[in-house]
Amino acid sequence: MIKRDIEVLKMYFPGLEELRTATMPTLVGMVTLPKMLTVPRDIRENYSITIRIEYPFDFPSRTIIVYDHFKKIDWSKIPEKHWHYHSDGSLCTHHSLEIEKVKLENRSFMIIYNAVRLFIAYSSYLSTGQWILKDLPHGYQAARQEILRS
Repeated sequence: MIKRDIEVLKMYFPGLEELRTATMPTLVGMVTLPKMLTVPRDIRENYSITIRIEYPFDFPSRTIIVYDHFKKIDWSKIPEKHWHYHSDGSLCTHHSLEIEKVKLENRSFMIIYNAVRLFIAYSSYLSTGQWILKDLPHGYQAARQEILRS
């Protein structure tokens, strides 16, 4: 299951490479929105982030875990209400109730896609002062109510 997931991710995000030294399957590489792949590299880099993807031992029961590999996002530069990371440093790309609505074979793509969108929102905030993503409320119950409304 992991091997197939990696193959699919590499089709959409060709910059990903497998790390052979990791104990669990791990990918690292620069990713961008798939539609940006045809844009000149110097422009594309403004919309790209290098991430590290770790597969949990019980994948696909649990989703991939994504990290901002070079810590390109400085969370201290944006308001706390827009912070999207966990205590282990991994990026918060979705709510558990959101991911349940996504087909199993599309979940990893969605997580990486959301990581790129998060980076673009961060970059946009630095230049405009406006946050361009819709945030779910923090806390399980508040987020659950928001998801159920949509």
